[in-house]
Amino acid sequence: MTNLLEKRVKQFFYLIPLIFYILTMAKTIGYVDAALILNNAYHLEISAWANNHNLFSLLGWIWIKLFPFGKEFFRLNLLSAIFGAFTVYFIFLTCFEYTRSILVSFITSVALMISHSLWWHSTMLEVYTLNTLIIALILFTVLKYYHTRQKKWFFISLFFWGLGISNHILMSLFIAAFVLLMIMERKKYTFPDIVKGGLFFIIGLSLFIFACLKTYIRYHSLLVLFDFITGGEFKSLMFSSVPKLFWRLNYIFILVYQYPSLILFFLFYGVFLLFSQRQRFDLFLIAALVPQITWSANYFVWDMYAFSLPVYVMLSIVICKGIYQVKNRRKVVLIAFISLIFPFFLYKNINKSLTIRKLVDQYPFVEIVKDSFDYVQYFLDPDKHKFNSVDQFVQELFDELPEKSWYYDNVHDYPIHYYYQQIRHIRTDIKCPISFAFWITEDEKTTVANEINYKIIHKEHIYLTKSIFNLLSPKLKYNGVNILMINNQEIYHIY
Repeated sequence: MTNLLEKRVKQFFYLIPLIFYILTMAKTIGYVDAALILNNAYHLEISAWANNHNLFSLLGWIWIKLFPFGKEFFRLNLLSAIFGAFTVYFIFLTCFEYTRSILVSFITSVALMISHSLWWHSTMLEVYTLNTLIIALILFTVLKYYHTRQKKWFFISLFFWGLGISNHILMSLFIAAFVLLMIMERKKYTFPDIVKGGLFFIIGLSLFIFACLKTYIRYHSLLVLFDFITGGEFKSLMFSSVPKLFWRLNYIFILVYQYPSLILFFLFYGVFLLFSQRQRFDLFLIAALVPQITWSANYFVWDMYAFSLPVYVMLSIVICKGIYQVKNRRKVVLIAFISLIFPFFLYKNINKSLTIRKLVDQYPFVEIVKDSFDYVQYFLDPDKHKFNSVDQFVQELFDELPEKSWYYDNVHDYPIHYYYQQIRHIRTDIKCPISFAFWITEDEKTTVANEINYKIIHKEHIYLTKSIFNLLSPKLKYNGVNILMINNQEIYHIY
């Protein structure tokens, strides 16, 4: 009976995270890069640019064609949920392979399922759940290799590694783990095995290679290609000379925020066991974690929780290790499992905390978005089943703006330009420039302000969000201002 139960749980466990993420996912378009990701998938944009996630674009393009239900955005939200669900499922299978305990694997996987970052990215259109699925597959296949000693599992893991780089360049940080694995296993592999493993890796990497060739052919410059691959202007946020204390404390805060329950104690205990036992798979895990932690802790950006997501997924194995050591203390395990109720309460009420709001107010992007939406609720509450803020605002805006207006917005510009106009073909007469980022320079502000001043002289309809108006007003030359209220947001009509 026990064996039959284990078999059934292993077969159908994926339904739990799948149903959970579908029930809590957004049904409409979101903020930030979501519209750009959809646009890249819809038009199958392949490029070496670090913000082009080519594997997701390819799979998203196929999914849009094959899945006929709902608008394009709903379809790709659903795809993110599926990738997130199978991340949880393969972590479950990895934990079971590691411990042979259904109970330990179940608790660990549920804790990961409701962890903030994975839950958030599984309910909104983002590329990171495909990343986490590939990480889970790498961990599963490497562990299968260590347990079975069958080389095929190692070769498959190399394929997934290459596939991961084709989705996100940060997957290249697994190089330390794979180099360590190959050094430890060097006596078991012949030259033909090395060639075979290299071919598996290159097949997985082939989409990335194609993207690099396409980009090089376009620009005819290895320097441009290297700059594209390594992040371009985003490199200014990496290992920069900003005040480190705030970001170090923030990194600790968002780590705790992933597992705000008694499960956190198993994480700490698991870290101790990881470094004290040092089994071969543990060494692979350590070598995979250290570069990811080092990089994500030094990329000083508001969505640090997104770039730290690979860390949180791998730490679930560490949690599994901690729970397994005390699995015979049933009361301890039961209390820890019951404590998983707390994240639901915390995430739903987080926007009421003044302390958290003061912390988030220190992020560099807040000045841009604070007049547009509740950023604490949006970024810290992963339950998005009622979310429709972007769609509601844009529809009201389109009803209000006259024909051939110019509209300047640093929050809704991506959804308007990349989704409503380029995909839905709604209000294509409106000009909505993609001009603003939180690193915009004074010279760039002057250029945009001069363009607007020219349009004012020629009596064109100019509309700006409050944040852009405040940003540019010292450089603008206008006669008057009308303030419109659109979905509780101030929009400035200048003339």
